[in-house]
Amino acid sequence: MFKSFLVSAMLVCSVLFAACTDPEAETGALPGQTPEGSVASRFCERGDECNLLSGKSVDECTEDVESILADATPSQRKEIEFDLEKCLERPTCGGFADCLGL
Repeated sequence: MFKSFLVSAMLVCSVLFAACTDPEAETGALPGQTPEGSVASRFCERGDECNLLSGKSVDECTEDVESILADATPSQRKEIEFDLEKCLERPTCGGFADCLGL
């Protein structure tokens, strides 16, 4: 994984998930948009499906992730979105959580 993703994953993880404790493990459309929605919304919907959100709604989670992505440089944003997409491809909640370093 890329260093930028580890920093960003740590930020996303600390904002969104209850199980983040190990910083070593953390790791026509607009950018980050697909017909299914933004990577942030899909990430948060999956986090909700896998019971990984820490008391936040999907909408609150999406706002937080979109804020983190907005604060990233364009190259950091591309790397973060790429890595989040790879995690979203994991077929199980266990695989999704493992990909995020949880």
